[in-house]
Amino acid sequence: MNLADIARLVAEAAQLLAAHPLHWAVVVALFLVTVEALMFLPWVGFVLKLTVSSLLACQMVALWLAAAGGLAPAPQALFQGLGRPWSALWALWGAALIPFLAGMAFLAASRDRAHLRFFFGRVLRDPAPPAGTFFRLKLVMQLCALPFTFVAGAVLLAGLGGTAAWTRSAQLAAVHPLPLALLLAFGLCQEWAAMRLPAWARSAVGVTTVLLVQALCVAAELAFVSVLTHHAYADAGASSRGCISAPR
Repeated sequence: MNLADIARLVAEAAQLLAAHPLHWAVVVALFLVTVEALMFLPWVGFVLKLTVSSLLACQMVALWLAAAGGLAPAPQALFQGLGRPWSALWALWGAALIPFLAGMAFLAASRDRAHLRFFFGRVLRDPAPPAGTFFRLKLVMQLCALPFTFVAGAVLLAGLGGTAAWTRSAQLAAVHPLPLALLLAFGLCQEWAAMRLPAWARSAVGVTTVLLVQALCVAAELAFVSVLTHHAYADAGASSRGCISAPR
């Protein structure tokens, strides 16, 4: 896959977004409110956020794939993937928690290990790691997450679960390094910008702008990952028996 192919994927993702902009706005807002609210729960907030967001992100991919078939995304369909088989759930949870654990191991080995309590305490009370450490932590997590990029596709398009889904995802990641490198760069740019936003996002206009930009970034990233997933599995000749004509 070269830059021209990636440009076509970006255009395809943009077309899917433009086809139902209000529907996507509601779905993305519901996704963000649900997962971000979990982070504020004491002690288990981050872990719970990751486990739930992994399931909802998979269903978001399902909605994008269904939209490619002409269906408008329905907000209530976002939660319909919670009843997937246990093997699929474990695959999705592991894909989210393994990079998180790698990040925690990195933090534990650093001189800022005291800030581990930020992730296992109270977000509003415990101080976050210093900006530089936080950025390196996110870099470790995002690097470790790259082999799991296609796990949702393994669940949805190939009907796989457990370690088989991880293996299939890693195989596809190995043959599509360029789009994954661009995804990594996009994610790191978001993290870099997020660390500098509090300096000016103090007004109502600033907060609103930040939330809108975050929602747009999430929508763009999920749309691109979904289109990339569809083409990666199609090119690989993956079984389409799990592909959705309507979101499950």
